[in-house]
This record gives sequence, C-alpha cells and structure tokens, in this order.
Amino acid sequence: QAAQQHLATQLKAYLENTQQAYGFNIVKGQMTDSIVVTKSFETASRPDLPMIYAQLAELEKFATSNGAGFTNPPMLFVQTDGQSYRTQVALPVNKWLPEHPVYKTKRMVLGNNLTAEVTGGQQQIRACFAAMYQHVADYNRMMPGIPYEMLLNNRLSTDSSKWQTRVYFPIME
Repeated sequence: QAAQQHLATQLKAYLENTQQAYGFNIVKGQMTDSIVVTKSFETASRPDLPMIYAQLAELEKFATSNGAGFTNPPMLFVQTDGQSYRTQVALPVNKWLPEHPVYKTKRMVLGNNLTAEVTGGQQQIRACFAAMYQHVADYNRMMPGIPYEMLLNNRLSTDSSKWQTRVYFPIME
C-alpha cells in the first residue's frame, strides 16, 4: 500500500513537470495585451523573414503615426491549408487606433493562457507548438483564440539557433 502511494506520488510529480512530460516548460498565466494592431496577408509559400519584418515595419509606422506606443514585442501567426499560407502579424499597443482598410485594431480577451519559451529556429518552435497542442488535448482544454508566437528578439539580425520566442496558447478553464 505504501509503495503504491509512493509510486503514485512520484508519477504525479513527473507528469506535472511539463519540461519532463512535454519537453518544454509550459506555464499557465493571464493575457496582458488587450489591444493589438494587426495585418493579415496570404502567400503561396511560407513567408520569409524579410517579408514578415516588412509587414511589421508597416504596422509600426501606422501605429506610431497615430501616437501609439508598444506594450510588448511583435506577434506572429502563420497557418497553412496545404495550398497557401495565411499570416497575421500584430503589435501590442497602448491605445485604440483609427479604422483603416489594411490594418485592424483588435481587443483581445484578457483570459488565461499557456506559454512556453523557446530558443532556436523553426524546427524547435514547431516542436513547442506540437507539445502545447498535446498538453491542451491531455487536459481537455478549450482554445478560444489562435495560438501565436511572440518574437522576443529580432530574427533578421540573429542566427536562428539563438531566436528567442514565447509561444502563447489562449485557453479556457
């Protein structure tokens, strides 16, 4: 009986350690950025870094020309249906921006999220997304929004092995 209890305690501790169970330190937290300005675009192939950063530069120019400051690093979401890639870039800002045909200001729900920090290129980031999707499935969590990357350092001037990314998964409890 005592041995079974000890084994159960050890198994619980192991499974609750997301680094061991999923390969990444997945942390539950709260969304902090309530307003983002976004731009979406479609491409035939995965957008390269110069294209992504050019779109972010346009967003930054739009936001600063309207007196907005930035509250966090840029956000990135890339999705494919096998035919094309739909990309959305976003900048968290400190104020609501005027309507524009290309740039959309959105209010994000300040709910719960899961985050994980990743150091490395696309392969490591994809592995983190897969691990977090598995975590969401294992715990039967609902995702009310799209998962995204926060670009913690400039990928244009950094070797991909040194990219710093925070992956966010909005969740409902």
